[in-house]
Amino acid sequence: MQNVTKNTKHALSWLLVLALILSLCAMPAGAALAEDKPDLEIGTLAELQAFATAVDNGENYEGKTVVLTADIDASGTTWNPIGEKADNKSFRGTFDGSGHTVTLSIKSASGYNGLFCYNFGTIKNVKIAGSVETTAKNAMYNGAVCAMNKSGALVDSCINEAVCTYAGGYSAGVVGQNAGTVSNCINRGSVSVGGTMGGAITCGGTVTNCLNIGSLSGKAYNISYSGTVSNSYYLDTSSSPSITRFYGVSKTEAELKAPDFAATLGEAFAADPNGGFPVLKWQ
Repeated sequence: MQNVTKNTKHALSWLLVLALILSLCAMPAGAALAEDKPDLEIGTLAELQAFATAVDNGENYEGKTVVLTADIDASGTTWNPIGEKADNKSFRGTFDGSGHTVTLSIKSASGYNGLFCYNFGTIKNVKIAGSVETTAKNAMYNGAVCAMNKSGALVDSCINEAVCTYAGGYSAGVVGQNAGTVSNCINRGSVSVGGTMGGAITCGGTVTNCLNIGSLSGKAYNISYSGTVSNSYYLDTSSSPSITRFYGVSKTEAELKAPDFAATLGEAFAADPNGGFPVLKWQ
């Protein structure tokens, strides 16, 4: 009788283990992916401002992912860019806009303006709307997404629709000064650059798979005024009349709007279903 009891207990133990394994296999997909949850989710202006303050104070978010969960309108505030013009007070994580829009209204007599100041990490999938303006010639290094993209950093699949008016140079539509990589980005906003050189997308560095359809004036060069520019294009009527040297490839409106052209820009792009210029797939 004792043997039977032991065998029964043994069998029950194995049944419990099997039931536990089966229950884990039947867990909802969301539960299984809980470890993929971002380190920080931002859905309000107050949360975005708190994030900016944390980076300003030295929290660099290295190895962490920050995700936007909603469009954010910061146009009613005096926007303080995320991070400072200091390596030890700069963003080093991954910021994923998840296709959301941040609206800015910046007017400044100093430089280093944009959603971010210095970027050492990755900024992706965000659109900037509104306006970015500087009023002094020494107010340099400005870009709607970030002022300076540092060596090894990446700005990818971002869009600028903000009107950018810069009295000073080394400023552009998407990224101001670039020592890293800017890829798969679109500038749709008008960009005017006074003083020294600027760009539609960025200034210098590595630029790939980018598109400018925004109108340019002053010293705003099409795509960039220097750097390594590959597979990047601009609308033939967008260039500043003050500029005679160009980076990127000029295309007519009809060529850019052709259904098969988006594939030329790369897999991040798609043809506009309404027959317009190419869009990013996350749109």
